[in-house]
Amino acid sequence: MKYFKFIKALIWYLIWGNPVSYEIYLARLNKCNYCKRRCGEKCGKCGCYLKKKANWSTESCPLKKW
Repeated sequence: MKYFKFIKALIWYLIWGNPVSYEIYLARLNKCNYCKRRCGEKCGKCGCYLKKKANWSTESCPLKKW
């Protein structure tokens, strides 16, 4: 299931996405750093790698934090 979600997110990013600005990227990661659901380098809610997800304009936090 997680592979399907990643492939879907990747396709959306490749077609409609762009990297976010560096300031937005840092703000997103900062919110993730203080999140109780963080599990190492991954989101504990969706399982995505935070550094990738935070940089894609087509992605959002599953907990609605960004």
